Amino acid sequence: MTDFDQSTNFLLEYFPKLPDDIILLITEQLPLEYVIDWLIKIPIVQDIVIGTLYNHNDLQFLISPTKRPYMNHISALKSKLTTFKGYYQISTFIKENSSRFIPKKVLLMSGGDWSAVEELITNFKSWLVQVESIEIALESNEITPSDLKLLLEFNNLTKIHFSAVSLTKCISFLQNNSLLIDHPSLNNIIFLKHGIVNWTGIKFPRKLESLDLSWESKVDITTVEVPASLNELYFNLANVSQLENIKSQISSINLTTLMLTHDGLTEISLKALPSTLTTLDVSENPISKISDVEFGWPQNLTTLLLDTNNLTNASVAAITEWPKNLKTLRLKSSKLTNIACLINLPDSIEI
Repeated sequence: MTDFDQSTNFLLEYFPKLPDDIILLITEQLPLEYVIDWLIKIPIVQDIVIGTLYNHNDLQFLISPTKRPYMNHISALKSKLTTFKGYYQISTFIKENSSRFIPKKVLLMSGGDWSAVEELITNFKSWLVQVESIEIALESNEITPSDLKLLLEFNNLTKIHFSAVSLTKCISFLQNNSLLIDHPSLNNIIFLKHGIVNWTGIKFPRKLESLDLSWESKVDITTVEVPASLNELYFNLANVSQLENIKSQISSINLTTLMLTHDGLTEISLKALPSTLTTLDVSENPISKISDVEFGWPQNLTTLLLDTNNLTNASVAAITEWPKNLKTLRLKSSKLTNIACLINLPDSIEI
């Protein structure tokens, strides 16, 4: 008997008889290709591996290489067996196993190959609509209204992350579009370098919780309308020269995170800040003044990032009261020469 025959005999006859936890422990040490090409074709092992690793769990489909990572929240050990790469591997895996499991979440990633994304979500739509949550991350492309419509028709779409994806052809489609406004699940939208200057008439989902329209310096940010449900707002390098320009956008009673880096802000008015903020990042701005200090900082603020600014000892010393729950305060690359100007910092500060 050859070594290959012995290995095959062990896999088919003895391996399935091992305790489930031992089977899984061994499986975790194997490359993904071996698992999907061999192990999950063995009936008993198939049920154990698919049931544990894939059913009601998160999967990542990397259709084509991306410039940036989108899986930082996933451990290397877990992603090794749950990240499928390339259209062929992804489509083959779904074809052979879709009847046996439904994931909890699918993250689709592509570094510009929209045609492969379109083919995948079209061919396997009946399976994908059963998934609890779908997220898509797409880079360096230009999509059309029909492309966007295809995505929005998935009622389980929870997050769109476009980076350097031009939306200029979709402006009319996005305006007063009920598919977008009334989407039942879409709560996180990231449009970086989107190409849209005027957002008039474009209304975001009523249930949107996080919006990022960063890295588009020519945008008329005053035309952006955000829903009252918003918790997080990111306008980095988004032509926000003063807080007054985004007064309506940051008036949400639910807003807890505001990020305005690289925007040319020279002054921060405490009066203009939402009282509900817990995180404020205004780094990389030529801020030289904190005004309206008598109104005080948002009292629930725990993180305040003021890196790379023009604040001086005198301008900081004028702040005699800080948020009582402040944990993180960053002032790197400022014009401060003495930390003695930081007076009355709360005991909650973590060093």
